[in-house]
Formats: sequence, C-alpha cells, structure tokens
Amino acid sequence: MYTGPQSSELVRAVDLLRTIPGVVVQLVIISAGFGTLQEEDLVPPYDCSFTSMKMAKMRKQAEKLQIEESFTKLIENDFDLIYLALGKRYSAALGEGALTMLETPTVAFHIQSSDYLIRIPCKATTAQSFSRRGHKIHGVVGFKGDLLRVLVQYALETGNPRSEVRKWTDTTYLQKLIYRLGGLGKPT
Repeated sequence: MYTGPQSSELVRAVDLLRTIPGVVVQLVIISAGFGTLQEEDLVPPYDCSFTSMKMAKMRKQAEKLQIEESFTKLIENDFDLIYLALGKRYSAALGEGALTMLETPTVAFHIQSSDYLIRIPCKATTAQSFSRRGHKIHGVVGFKGDLLRVLVQYALETGNPRSEVRKWTDTTYLQKLIYRLGGLGKPT
C-alpha cells in the first residue's frame, strides 16, 4: 500500500514519532480506490490514483467513496495536531466543507482555508532549502513525509521530546519552527 518516497518517509516519520513516550499517533490513508483507510486495513493490489484523474472525475470518485464525510467525522476527534501529507488532488478530495471545519492545528501543503492551518509551500525551492540545512529530503514529492521526520528528529534532539511535541499544538510556534528548520524566512 505504501509506495514512493513520500509514503515510505511518512511511515518512517510516524514510526519515529511513536518512539516518544506519551505520543499517540493515528495514521489514516486516503485511497482513490477504497476511500479512507486505517493503517492496519488490508486491501488488494489496485491501480487507482487521484493524481492522474481530471478534477471532475476525482471529485466524483471522492464523493462515491464518501471521503469528505469520513474526513469530517475523523476531525471531530480530539487531536492535538493533524498532519496532512497530501498532494493537490488528494487534498481536494477531502472537500472544501470539511477543510473549513478544521479547529485543530493542521500542517498542510496545498490547502488555504482555516485559521488553524499551517500552510507549507511544497515546491522545489522549499525542498532545496531544507536540504541546504542538512536535512535529507527526497525531492518535492517526498518532502511531505520528510518534513514530519525532520520535526520528529528535532524533538528527539531536545531534552524533552514529549514537551517539544506538545508545543506543536500552538500553530504560531510550529510554523516558526518549520520555517526556522528549513531556513525559509518568515511564514506567509
């Protein structure tokens, strides 16, 4: 189910995050073939991706799979942080209605709604900036997983990783940290 640098790096980052005592992580997968999946769900091999679909077809498929409804129900949980390692099409599959309901600090790459959103530019210059700072980055596609790994490694290097992760619930703090770690200048 996990293919490519983005998902493999994301899984590594999640596994690393789980090594911090007191941190609970729920990994949810948005699938163009099966909708919203939990990480332990088993699915047969399939060849379906929102990335290659035209926007109208993607929206129809997302509606058929009830992705927006599933995501809306999911974000009703009491999370400290939501990390959306999604490309443009997958972000769009979540639906505008659900995205405007975000009331939890959320890291995203292609979404521009919600006061709780920490929008990170996902482009070559961002990936290069992190690379220049000594972080292992797997290009623009892998950056979404790499960023979480960079954050977790930073937390592990502090004297109290659990305390550092708790600070991430403050959107201003987390955005400044990400920009500082990547040498990105001031957040927009």
